[in-house]
Amino acid sequence: MKANNSSNSNSKKNTYISALTLLGLSLCGGIAHGHTLNLVVDNIPKHTGQLMIQIFDSKEKYDSGRGAFISALTPVTQTRHEIVFSQLPTADYAVRIVHDENGNGSLDVNFLGVPLEGYGFSNDAGSLGPASFEDAKVGIDSDIELIIHIR
Repeated sequence: MKANNSSNSNSKKNTYISALTLLGLSLCGGIAHGHTLNLVVDNIPKHTGQLMIQIFDSKEKYDSGRGAFISALTPVTQTRHEIVFSQLPTADYAVRIVHDENGNGSLDVNFLGVPLEGYGFSNDAGSLGPASFEDAKVGIDSDIELIIHIR
């Protein structure tokens, strides 16, 4: 009997803690106030491979290429794709996309470092090389559609 009461007591405590956590998250905007990013990727020349999508929420992570807020892979089957990301907190984000045509998980470049596969950035930044976080940065404080043209 004693083990049963202890189990019930722990269960009630866990339920209470979970309820407080959910309440705290909703008051801080972590649950109820997320935004939707409808990402449209177009101008995809070949219907092979995959889109490697990275969404960064800081300059440091963007510059290092590590610690993306969101990373996603989408098979390429057509010239235009729409990918929806939900529950994004209000913040500045930069989106980087690589059309990994051969599926090797990286952007292939020639001996001069010029990309051999398609790529794109939010704000269509990076026309003369990789885009900086500042150039690619998009403030998201409501639902938004973002169009990225693959180069």
